[in-house]
Amino acid sequence: MVTMRGSKRTGWVLFVLAVLGLGLGPAVGGGRARAQDAFSWTAPERWGEGPLVVAFPDGARLELSSELRLALRRGDGRPAALPVRAAAAQRDERGVRYAAAVGGADLLYRARPDRLESWIVLERLPEAWAGLDARGAEVVLIERLRLPRGWSLAGFAPGNRLGLEAARSVRDEAGRERLRLLAPRVFEWRGQGPVPGGEAPVRGTLEYGHDGAITVTTSLPLSWLLAPDRIWPVVLDPTLLVRTPEEVTATPADLELAPEPHHWNVVALAAASATADWELSFGGRSSVDGPGRADVLVADGHRGAIVDTRGRATLAGSAGAANARVEHAAVESLRVGEPLDFDWESERVVHAWELDVRPGDVGVPLRWSVDGPAGLRWWLFAPGSDAAWHPSTDATSGESVSNTATVVKFRRPGYWLLVVCRDAGSAPAGSVSIRWKAPPAALQLVPGRVVTTDADAVAAQWQPFEIAPQANAWNVVACVANDPMDDWDLRLGSVDSGVTGPQADVLAFDGRQAPVSPTHGAVLLSSGQRGARLELLDVHPAPLGVTSTASWAADEVGCVFEVEVSQPGARLLSVEAPGYAEWLVLGPRSQGTSRWFAPYGSRNSSGPTPVPVRFRQAGTYAVVVLAHASVPPQPGSATLRWQPVPSLVQGQPRSVTGPTPFRFTPQTGAWNAVAVVATDASEDWDIEAGSASSWEWDPDTDLVLFDGVQATVAATEGDVSVSGALQPAVLEHAAVQRTSYGRGVSLPWAAG
Repeated sequence: MVTMRGSKRTGWVLFVLAVLGLGLGPAVGGGRARAQDAFSWTAPERWGEGPLVVAFPDGARLELSSELRLALRRGDGRPAALPVRAAAAQRDERGVRYAAAVGGADLLYRARPDRLESWIVLERLPEAWAGLDARGAEVVLIERLRLPRGWSLAGFAPGNRLGLEAARSVRDEAGRERLRLLAPRVFEWRGQGPVPGGEAPVRGTLEYGHDGAITVTTSLPLSWLLAPDRIWPVVLDPTLLVRTPEEVTATPADLELAPEPHHWNVVALAAASATADWELSFGGRSSVDGPGRADVLVADGHRGAIVDTRGRATLAGSAGAANARVEHAAVESLRVGEPLDFDWESERVVHAWELDVRPGDVGVPLRWSVDGPAGLRWWLFAPGSDAAWHPSTDATSGESVSNTATVVKFRRPGYWLLVVCRDAGSAPAGSVSIRWKAPPAALQLVPGRVVTTDADAVAAQWQPFEIAPQANAWNVVACVANDPMDDWDLRLGSVDSGVTGPQADVLAFDGRQAPVSPTHGAVLLSSGQRGARLELLDVHPAPLGVTSTASWAADEVGCVFEVEVSQPGARLLSVEAPGYAEWLVLGPRSQGTSRWFAPYGSRNSSGPTPVPVRFRQAGTYAVVVLAHASVPPQPGSATLRWQPVPSLVQGQPRSVTGPTPFRFTPQTGAWNAVAVVATDASEDWDIEAGSASSWEWDPDTDLVLFDGVQATVAATEGDVSVSGALQPAVLEHAAVQRTSYGRGVSLPWAAG
């Protein structure tokens, strides 16, 4: 028999049960914890002669059976196992090796301070599998272990079969966690570590027998091993872990850990009190998490040896109790896009996973959600540039655990790190799930058909869309939120809509002046959590001066009326539409310069009250009617109604109650004056006619003058404007009285 005793001094540590823990030994009263000769493990001289036995200090014995099988299975058929050889045990500084013991593969038990790694090392593809048809075939590794009397798989009764996607806890009869079965990994190995991008898609399962025996099956597709670019050797790694959180009851507390080489290492500390502010430090680097949060330090062992193995936990200030829980995380493996469910046990401080990010994952905006009990938080770390310790502020992103999806974009390939940690003062327990979703498919916009954004849209992620443009017509894309508190934005080319609040976002293109380009864009949820409605608005002809109507569906985002204008001028227009709809008028673009643009400025409310519209040039105008997020969608119709423009009779004042255009007949061979004056001295009216405008401040009269003596007066119309008038104003085309220089004149002045 080959017997090794667990001792940090000898270097043959299989499991470290230090004074206060697991290769992480905080000491009472600020002293340093040291590992003790607390256990032993015994391996058979030849493989197959008996089990590997782990003896714990309380007399408990765990057995790893030598009935290990590496086999090929098709469908539900019986696995065809490779032959097993009674290889002699070869002891070296890392553990025990049984060379070519299983189908020509080496079996290696590696001793770590807190784990037993039972590696099957394939230096090459087994000859029995070369040239096989990989369809429906999978490689399975079957191991069997027997728990000590009174120990059980936490949360499961014997007779169950369950997945091993995440670590499963094993507890003794007192309910204390004694070890964990980690999810298996299969990976390529080169030099001193795993090959980035070289992890296999693996499925782990457990069969929990009534006799306390657990059968662990690791499965992977044969096609993965047969890939022509496979890098050898390949390691199959099902691992047992003895590492539990430990209490810190004094400050400062010295810490010492045995880092896991070639992997990320994570140390986390959670205070018992939410008001206590602890500081965790290793190698001169300190955590910077304040009260209420766990303190976290991470180091990327893929970048070299982690040399700073001694640290300290210190309570800063006097707030909160001087006790906390510290844990050196068991870092597992998670494939990008792979869902994960596991149970968070109340004594846990941290869980962590390495994400094997491959070149095809880089730059792709993915969404994930981490959902679980209250009191958890997550961080994502990019591959490190060194093997030094780093605080949580070096993470690329992080949030409280909730079911809200977050956009993740991996900037480079390699091993990224996901850390989920509990907050200080909390003891979360329950199910945790990690879910991924690929980028949303492009929405297809055709005229008049409403589409909805992705139901799981998340802030800061663009959802693409493609439009089928309408030729020789206005093209208007509009988006309205389902919730008035949400904020969406549109982008086409380099143009963003930029509207905030419940108003619809709009981008427009005058397709009469140039072919519509580009036709692909994106919609963005800037803030909020509900969806939106998106539409390439349908176009309806609307002859100038003629009432025009278009149907309005319940989910309508808007519609466009095209108005052909042959002569510039002002008009009065009202638009009636369901709910609190708004409308605006877009003028024709210059020939050859048409491009997407965002209409800015005020919008008009729908209703019977007419609004002056000035057509400054001939061409095809777009009257755009838009839904508003503050009113639930409702069906109906959108109607354009043109009102007659009031005409001024010279010398006869006219009362106006709001902005309005006007027409007048100039007096030939004479000066012409048109003026507006407020009846309330606090209100400010303005007047414009032709190229002349007056912007006098209240209470002055606003006046425009034309010298009709020198030339024919070209202007025959104008408009007056006011902001928020409560009282009417008086508008008048002044009567002209001729007189001579030096002669007095008397004019009647009516009250109006």
